[in-house]
Amino acid sequence: MKPVKTVSSRISGEVMTLLEAIDSRPSVSTQLAVEIFVYLRRSTLLEIRGRFSKEEITALADSFKELSPNWQIMCNTDVLAAHFETAEKYQSSATSNGADPLVLIEKIKQLTSAQATILQLELFTFLNRHDDEDPDIRVLIKSLM
Repeated sequence: MKPVKTVSSRISGEVMTLLEAIDSRPSVSTQLAVEIFVYLRRSTLLEIRGRFSKEEITALADSFKELSPNWQIMCNTDVLAAHFETAEKYQSSATSNGADPLVLIEKIKQLTSAQATILQLELFTFLNRHDDEDPDIRVLIKSLM
């Protein structure tokens, strides 16, 4: 078993209110939320894996460059589809990468809330790494295919 680590993090009042619905003790509710999230993320990635072609994954990544997701609404597949429609309209995100935008938008609309959230989280973290290397799209493609 790996050693336990203590971390401290700033949490907004709004998020804390949501966590209090789990448990009134902040450390307990935060620990539960984190533990549930990491396993939910892992299982959701397995659900997503294989749904998108490498061209579609590249198009999604291109559409997320310079974007800071709004975490409160990122579970809404209609918002994600609208974002991608806009990215296609102004940047040709799908067509410039060899993907069919209508097929990709339909795939986005078929995602569950958890799948849409985790997909966006993966895109965001891939594009916003905190090291000096440029993101290698092959790494993202491999993780989602």
